[in-house]
Amino acid sequence: YDEALTLIDHLIDHARGTGLSRSLAPWVTLRMTIMLAQGRLTQVLADADDLFDAVEVDPLLVPGLLAVKAQALTWLGRLEEAAALCNAAAAMPGAESWFPRLSLGMASGQRLLSAGRPSEAAEAYREVRREVDRYGIGHPGPYWAGGAVEAGLAAGLTDDVIQVAD
Repeated sequence: YDEALTLIDHLIDHARGTGLSRSLAPWVTLRMTIMLAQGRLTQVLADADDLFDAVEVDPLLVPGLLAVKAQALTWLGRLEEAAALCNAAAAMPGAESWFPRLSLGMASGQRLLSAGRPSEAAEAYREVRREVDRYGIGHPGPYWAGGAVEAGLAAGLTDDVIQVAD
Protein backbone atom coordinates (compact mmCIF):
# COMPACT_ATOMS: atom_id res chain seq x y z
CA TYR A 1 0.00 0.00 0.00
CA ASP A 2 2.81 2.42 0.78
CA GLU A 3 4.18 2.37 -2.77
CA ALA A 4 0.69 2.90 -4.17
CA LEU A 5 0.10 5.83 -1.81
CA THR A 6 3.41 7.39 -2.83
CA LEU A 7 2.41 7.21 -6.50
CA ILE A 8 -1.12 8.49 -5.82
CA ASP A 9 0.21 11.38 -3.73
CA HIS A 10 2.54 12.28 -6.61
CA LEU A 11 -0.40 12.25 -9.04
CA ILE A 12 -2.50 14.40 -6.68
CA ASP A 13 0.35 16.90 -6.29
CA HIS A 14 0.82 16.98 -10.05
CA ALA A 15 -2.89 17.58 -10.66
CA ARG A 16 -2.93 20.41 -8.13
CA GLY A 17 0.26 21.92 -9.51
CA THR A 18 -0.88 21.91 -13.11
CA GLY A 19 -4.40 23.19 -12.53
CA LEU A 20 -6.05 19.84 -13.27
CA SER A 21 -8.14 20.00 -10.12
CA ARG A 22 -11.10 18.20 -11.71
CA SER A 23 -8.93 15.09 -11.98
CA LEU A 24 -8.34 15.00 -8.23
CA ALA A 25 -11.51 13.13 -7.19
CA PRO A 26 -10.64 9.69 -8.61
CA TRP A 27 -7.13 9.81 -7.17
CA VAL A 28 -8.33 11.04 -3.78
CA THR A 29 -11.01 8.35 -3.74
CA LEU A 30 -8.39 5.69 -4.46
CA ARG A 31 -6.20 7.14 -1.73
CA MET A 32 -9.16 7.02 0.67
CA THR A 33 -9.87 3.36 -0.09
CA ILE A 34 -6.24 2.44 0.60
CA MET A 35 -6.23 4.40 3.85
CA LEU A 36 -9.50 2.74 4.80
CA ALA A 37 -7.77 -0.63 4.35
CA GLN A 38 -4.93 0.60 6.54
CA GLY A 39 -7.32 1.72 9.28
CA ARG A 40 -6.44 5.40 8.85
CA LEU A 41 -10.06 6.38 9.34
CA THR A 42 -9.71 9.99 10.44
CA GLN A 43 -7.46 10.63 7.43
CA VAL A 44 -10.18 9.21 5.15
CA LEU A 45 -12.64 11.72 6.59
CA ALA A 46 -10.13 14.56 6.31
CA ASP A 47 -9.32 13.72 2.68
CA ALA A 48 -13.01 13.69 1.73
CA ASP A 49 -13.66 17.01 3.46
CA ASP A 50 -10.51 18.58 1.98
CA LEU A 51 -11.50 17.50 -1.51
CA PHE A 52 -15.00 18.95 -1.22
CA ASP A 53 -13.52 22.18 0.17
CA ALA A 54 -10.85 22.45 -2.56
CA VAL A 55 -12.73 21.74 -5.77
CA GLU A 56 -16.14 21.29 -7.26
CA VAL A 57 -16.37 17.51 -7.47
CA ASP A 58 -18.05 16.07 -10.54
CA PRO A 59 -21.55 15.09 -9.33
CA LEU A 60 -21.19 11.59 -10.77
CA LEU A 61 -18.18 10.97 -8.50
CA VAL A 62 -19.79 12.21 -5.28
CA PRO A 63 -21.70 9.00 -4.37
CA GLY A 64 -18.52 6.92 -4.41
CA LEU A 65 -16.66 9.42 -2.26
CA LEU A 66 -19.51 9.57 0.23
CA ALA A 67 -19.72 5.77 0.37
CA VAL A 68 -16.04 5.47 1.27
CA LYS A 69 -16.47 8.20 3.86
CA ALA A 70 -19.49 6.32 5.26
CA GLN A 71 -17.38 3.20 5.69
CA ALA A 72 -14.87 5.16 7.77
CA LEU A 73 -17.67 6.67 9.85
CA THR A 74 -19.09 3.20 10.48
CA TRP A 75 -15.76 1.86 11.68
CA LEU A 76 -15.51 4.89 13.96
CA GLY A 77 -18.91 3.98 15.45
CA ARG A 78 -20.68 6.98 13.96
CA LEU A 79 -23.52 4.89 12.55
CA GLU A 80 -26.14 7.62 12.22
CA GLU A 81 -23.81 9.83 10.21
CA ALA A 82 -22.85 6.88 8.03
CA ALA A 83 -26.50 6.01 7.40
CA ALA A 84 -27.29 9.61 6.46
CA LEU A 85 -24.38 9.71 3.99
CA CYS A 86 -25.40 6.38 2.45
CA ASN A 87 -28.99 7.53 2.04
CA ALA A 88 -27.91 10.81 0.48
CA ALA A 89 -25.39 9.13 -1.83
CA ALA A 90 -27.87 6.47 -2.97
CA ALA A 91 -30.25 9.19 -4.18
CA MET A 92 -27.61 11.05 -6.22
CA PRO A 93 -26.84 10.85 -9.92
CA GLY A 94 -24.07 8.34 -10.47
CA ALA A 95 -25.08 6.12 -7.56
CA GLU A 96 -26.04 3.35 -9.97
CA SER A 97 -22.54 2.89 -11.38
CA TRP A 98 -20.49 -0.03 -10.11
CA PHE A 99 -18.12 1.67 -7.66
CA PRO A 100 -20.76 3.57 -5.67
CA ARG A 101 -23.07 0.53 -5.65
CA LEU A 102 -20.36 -1.73 -4.28
CA SER A 103 -19.10 0.87 -1.82
CA LEU A 104 -22.60 1.70 -0.60
CA GLY A 105 -23.38 -1.99 -0.24
CA MET A 106 -20.26 -2.59 1.81
CA ALA A 107 -20.95 0.48 3.94
CA SER A 108 -24.50 -0.76 4.54
CA GLY A 109 -23.31 -4.24 5.44
CA GLN A 110 -20.74 -2.88 7.88
CA ARG A 111 -23.24 -0.49 9.42
CA LEU A 112 -25.95 -3.15 9.84
CA LEU A 113 -23.46 -5.57 11.36
CA SER A 114 -22.25 -2.88 13.77
CA ALA A 115 -25.86 -2.14 14.71
CA GLY A 116 -26.42 -5.79 15.67
CA ARG A 117 -28.52 -6.67 12.62
CA PRO A 118 -26.54 -9.56 11.11
CA SER A 119 -29.33 -10.99 8.91
CA GLU A 120 -29.81 -7.64 7.20
CA ALA A 121 -26.04 -7.22 6.96
CA ALA A 122 -25.76 -10.63 5.31
CA GLU A 123 -28.36 -9.56 2.74
CA ALA A 124 -26.40 -6.36 2.05
CA TYR A 125 -23.24 -8.42 1.46
CA ARG A 126 -25.16 -10.82 -0.81
CA GLU A 127 -26.29 -7.79 -2.83
CA VAL A 128 -22.66 -6.69 -3.16
CA ARG A 129 -21.80 -10.14 -4.48
CA ARG A 130 -24.67 -9.99 -6.99
CA GLU A 131 -23.38 -6.62 -8.21
CA VAL A 132 -19.86 -7.98 -8.57
CA ASP A 133 -21.23 -10.83 -10.66
CA ARG A 134 -23.38 -8.41 -12.68
CA TYR A 135 -20.42 -6.20 -13.56
CA GLY A 136 -18.01 -9.10 -14.08
CA ILE A 137 -15.54 -7.78 -11.52
CA GLY A 138 -14.73 -11.24 -10.14
CA HIS A 139 -14.50 -10.74 -6.38
CA PRO A 140 -15.48 -7.80 -4.18
CA GLY A 141 -12.29 -7.99 -2.13
CA PRO A 142 -11.17 -8.98 1.34
CA TYR A 143 -13.27 -6.40 3.20
CA TRP A 144 -16.41 -7.76 1.66
CA ALA A 145 -15.36 -11.32 2.44
CA GLY A 146 -14.60 -10.54 6.08
CA GLY A 147 -17.87 -8.71 6.59
CA ALA A 148 -19.87 -11.32 4.70
CA VAL A 149 -18.40 -14.15 6.78
CA GLU A 150 -18.92 -12.27 10.04
CA ALA A 151 -22.53 -11.44 9.15
CA GLY A 152 -23.22 -14.98 7.97
CA LEU A 153 -21.81 -16.53 11.14
CA ALA A 154 -23.64 -14.08 13.41
CA ALA A 155 -26.92 -14.75 11.58
CA GLY A 156 -26.41 -18.52 11.49
CA LEU A 157 -26.29 -18.53 7.70
CA THR A 158 -23.66 -21.21 7.12
CA ASP A 159 -24.51 -21.48 3.42
CA ASP A 160 -23.55 -17.83 2.99
CA VAL A 161 -20.23 -18.44 4.76
CA ILE A 162 -19.49 -21.48 2.60
CA GLN A 163 -20.35 -19.53 -0.56
CA VAL A 164 -17.90 -16.77 0.40
CA ALA A 165 -15.16 -19.34 0.96
CA ASP A 166 -15.73 -20.81 -2.52
